[in-house]
Formats: sequence, C-alpha cells, structure tokens
Amino acid sequence: MWNAPYQNVNNTDGRKELCEWSAMKHMAVKSLALQFRGAGSFLSNFYPCEIHIWGEVFTCTEAAYQFKKARHFHDENTARKIQTARTGIQAKYWSKSIRWIPDRVVSWLSQRRSVMHAILAVKFRVSKLRQRLLATGDARLIENVPSAEGFWGKSSNRNKPGENILGVILMQVRDFVRQRSIRLT
Repeated sequence: MWNAPYQNVNNTDGRKELCEWSAMKHMAVKSLALQFRGAGSFLSNFYPCEIHIWGEVFTCTEAAYQFKKARHFHDENTARKIQTARTGIQAKYWSKSIRWIPDRVVSWLSQRRSVMHAILAVKFRVSKLRQRLLATGDARLIENVPSAEGFWGKSSNRNKPGENILGVILMQVRDFVRQRSIRLT
C-alpha cells in the first residue's frame, strides 16, 4: 500500500492527512479511523509491554485479561500458567483451557469490559505509550479481527461485523488520559 512508515496523503478535498503503515503492516491510519491488529501495534492487547496490576506482573494486556478470566472461574492452575506466558498469543492459547463454571458465566460477561478498561488504563500510564495513544488524536480506533472474534473488534464480514469493544474502550481511555493531561498543565 504505502512504502514509507509515515506519509502525507492528499484526500479528495485537498486536505493533507498523516498516514502510518508499519513495516509489518499491522496498523494503518487514514482519514479519521485507525485500524490495528497484532503484536506489532501498540494498541493491540498482544503488544509486549509490562503490566503491573492486582499485585501481579504480565508481559502484555492479553495475559492480564486472560489471567483475570481464569481467576474469575476459580481456575488457579490455568491462571498461573497464563501469568508465565511470554507472549499474548501464548496467553490466549492457554486461556482456551479455562474451565468455565456455568454459574459464573453471566457475571464474567457483565464485568469483562470493566476488567479490560482497568488493564488498558494501567497500560497507558507508561509515558511512551500514553504519548502514542494521545497522538492518535480523535481517530476512531478499530481492532481489525477475523469474524470469529467480533465482540472485541470489527471484521469485514458483513454478516458478523463485530462490536469493536476494544476500540471503544481504547477511545475512552484516550479521552480520560487527554482530560487528565489538560488538568495537569
């Protein structure tokens, strides 16, 4: 698509816009939407960054999220295994073995958004990541996912377009960080 990591592009009405396309093609910024996917994008839950939350340390937000889910279902063995994951992909893989307790499913589904929000708030306390999040401006953040994962992201499948909940939470965190930055200056 683009051959430079950052490039100004003229849109149809002559305005210039900054577009970013990572070398691994994980993220594209064009117009007022930014799509991301995978460990190469700092917005992704798979992006390697140390997360300190609940008295524990994780290698990425995906590991923290899956750990909390395992704990919710009282699956301590899987939780500890997830905590040792070196990558988000490994944490996601190990999370497939979480033993779901039927009586706890509804409560998990009702709190998973707030769990993700708390984790992302911690992730973007880090100065470098916070600045990168703020640099997205007012762009609509969209996690580009396969249709099977439509809750957290958005897919190109018209029948299952997805809800983009991760993108929505990221925009909420960005707004909070922006407001907090304004108050501190």
